[in-house]
Amino acid sequence: MGSDGKHAAAERYAVVTGANKGIGLETVRQLASQGITVVLTARNEKRGLEATSKLQESGLSNVVFHQLDVLDTASVQDLAKFVQEKFGRLDILVREFNVTAKGVQSSKLRIHEEKHFGFFTMKMIKA
Repeated sequence: MGSDGKHAAAERYAVVTGANKGIGLETVRQLASQGITVVLTARNEKRGLEATSKLQESGLSNVVFHQLDVLDTASVQDLAKFVQEKFGRLDILVREFNVTAKGVQSSKLRIHEEKHFGFFTMKMIKA
């Protein structure tokens, strides 16, 4: 990739939810390796910070961490505010998370997901 392509990628911003392990973590790695600034999010702050540190130690300095609980409206709003204040916009949103709590039905999760990320998306579009 030429320097112009690398420069364009460096000006792009992504958020990956549930990114402290598995597919989410690999998604962060792939995006960051393309020069995209990535916000790695996780519900568990300790695990999220550990994953972010490992990526940064491997040379991916364009990865930052922000705690996020996708089922908590205030947490989603806080992430939207963080992205707006730090970057001014969001180019890529990857919703890669897994809910393992007993009793959470997929239809209920879908409603929460649409409600919270609908807010997040609209907040970023208005910015």
